[in-house]
Amino acid sequence: GHQDDEASAVFRGIQAIVAVIRQRWPQTRLLLHGVLPCGETAADPRRAKVAALNQSLAAYSAAEGLAYWDATELFMDPQGRLNLTLLPDALHPNALAYERWAQALSPPVLALLH
Repeated sequence: GHQDDEASAVFRGIQAIVAVIRQRWPQTRLLLHGVLPCGETAADPRRAKVAALNQSLAAYSAAEGLAYWDATELFMDPQGRLNLTLLPDALHPNALAYERWAQALSPPVLALLH
C-alpha cells in the first residue's frame, strides 16, 4: 500500500513464487489470494493499481488451473469506499477484519482439501 511498485512487477514476482512452489511440490493445490484493497476511495491511485493486479492474478489463475479468491468486497462499505471500521488506516486490517477474513476464506481453503 505504501510501496510504489508497478502492478506488473508485483505480478511477475507472484508468478515466480508460484513457479518455485510448482517445481518443488508439483502436487500442491494452490489458492492464489487477491491483494487486499487499500486507499479509502475509488479515486485513490493505489486502489486502481490493486484492482489491475487482481485482474491479472484472476486471469493467470484461470489459465494455470489455480484456485483464486479475492477478498476486496469484504472490506468495502455499500458505497464502494474502504470500510475504515475494518481497515482504520485504509491499509492494515484490524482484529475484526482478520476475523471476518478468516471466516470468508475458510470455504475456498476447505474446497481445496477435498
